[in-house]
Order: sequence, then C-alpha cells, then structure tokens
Amino acid sequence: MRHLFSILAISCAVLGTSAKSESATTLSQIDFEAANGYDPAFELAGQQGWEIEGSGGNGLLEDGFGTGGQQAYVGFYPPTNQAHQFTTTWTPLNFDPVAQQQPIVVFSTDLSIRDSMEGGRDDFRWTVFNQDVEHLFTIAFDNSTLNVCYALNDNQGILPTSWAFENEVIYTLTVAMDFENNLWSAYLNSAEIVSNQPISTTNAALTLGDIGVGWFVLDTQNPGDNFMLFDNYTVRAMPRRPSEPSVRLMSREGDTSTVRISGQPGGTFALQASSNLKDWIDLGSWLTPSGELDVTDTVSDRVVFYRAQIATGAQDQQLLAHFSGFP
Repeated sequence: MRHLFSILAISCAVLGTSAKSESATTLSQIDFEAANGYDPAFELAGQQGWEIEGSGGNGLLEDGFGTGGQQAYVGFYPPTNQAHQFTTTWTPLNFDPVAQQQPIVVFSTDLSIRDSMEGGRDDFRWTVFNQDVEHLFTIAFDNSTLNVCYALNDNQGILPTSWAFENEVIYTLTVAMDFENNLWSAYLNSAEIVSNQPISTTNAALTLGDIGVGWFVLDTQNPGDNFMLFDNYTVRAMPRRPSEPSVRLMSREGDTSTVRISGQPGGTFALQASSNLKDWIDLGSWLTPSGELDVTDTVSDRVVFYRAQIATGAQDQQLLAHFSGFP
C-alpha cells in the first residue's frame, strides 16, 4: 500500500525514461482516445498502465468536454467501501530529473469539474510524489467552496490561493517544476495561481515518482456525484537552457518598483539590487517557464541598480553583469 499524506489522502504516478537528452523528453502524453486503447465500458484503472487506490468512481466519458473525443474522470460513483475517503489513480513515471540532466519538468492537463446533482460537494486533487512515494505537493480544487488550493509537505494542510474556479468550465492546469532549485509554480490558463513554492520542505528526495489525480470525499456519509474530467495529460522534462538574463525597470512608485526579468524559457533566475554596484541585496529566485517574469520589489527603497542571475543550484551561483540603472 502506498504511503498517503494524511491530510491530503491522495497518491499518484507517470511513465518514465532513463535516456539523457539535450532536448525536451516527453515522459507522458495521453489523450484517452479509443484509438489509444481506452475503452469507456471499463474503469480507467487497469487500462494502459493506470493504477488505483481506493474504490470510488473513475473511468472514461465520450464527449465529456463537448468538443468530441473521450475524456477521463474521477468521482461520480461513491466508494464501494465507505471506509475509503478517497479514490486516486495514476500511471507510473519514476524519473530523476537532476540525474538525467533534465531538471525542468512541466505537467499540463485540461480539466473541468462537474457539480453534484445529489449528495455533497467534494475535493479534486493533483498530487506529486517522489520515487520513494513521499508526498511533495498538491493542487486542490475544492468543489464545496470553488477555491483553488495547494499544500506542501510541511504538515500545514491545505492553503487557499486567491483564485476560484467555476463548474462546467474547461481549464488548462500547468505546473512547472525546477527540481534542481526546488521550486514549482502553477498556472490556470494564463494566470499564475501558485508562485515559486518549494517542491519539498523536508529532506525528501527531489525525484519524480508520479503525478496523479484524486477524488477526496469530504463527508463519507454524504458523498456527492460530482466529478472531474481531464484530458491531454502531458509531462515533459527538459534541460536547463542557460542564457544571460536581462532586467528592465517597468515602473516605480514611491518605494515600490516593478522589474521585468527576461531570459530563456524554463530558466530559474535570481534578482539582486544595489545602490552602489558593490553591495548587493538578494531579492529571491523565480522559475520562469515562459522566460519572462515581473517582480515587485518593496524592500530596496534606495536601489539604483538591479542585476539578474542564473540560479544554477546552491553549489554554483554565477553572477551575470546585466544592470538596469535609473536616476
């Protein structure tokens, strides 16, 4: 039995490779079509390597998005064993991003949550585990509040983001992970909903065992028939593409400055500030999947210069002399 994070009660996994590559590697790319061996007459678990824990609903639905094709789902049917508060399904990955020299991993999926017609409203979650089946972090869609939440492996439980979702709406969830620098961010469509959180807050190994999908029943006496559809499930790993980042002052109002970092997509960049080009203040490091990020600085009220830095891990911090000065 997999070790479950007690508050989140969810586990998962996805298909791996051991080949090193200078370009991106697709670890998993699934669209759940009949041509790819997915039969809506059966549960998702047991098809094409998908595994399950718990006993609740999971399967495939024809034209669930209203755009044709088949989509997978979790939820709808209550667990056959009332002691099961969750149903989670996954397909194995077992990948070591840093050892394979592809430390940047991007997961994406399209999803839509359908509300309950009967019963309560429940939680739908995506969770990342490492190869030792240790919980790393979770993104949760709470159908009882319509809040998007997240949890780290710090025993602090589920934390709300400032974002909400709507039932019946199709969203694209993207999670960008930098295993070398222990950072992850999440996006719902184009909006950043979680920014630069640690992949692990403990000594858990920074490897990728699985990314899976789960239904967490909030009231086992009254499970809802709500469910989450998902499709276009993709996991890609890529090497870091170091390039000299640049910085640009976008605005300054009082003691608040907005600085734009630009560089190679998939890079993790740090920002430093100085008033004399000799003494530098570390403002933080950010994973930038698109290669561009705006940072708000409210600390360095006497700043004259900013400079960007490629964050290459704690053992190798090479500063790059790219400055943006202003009066």
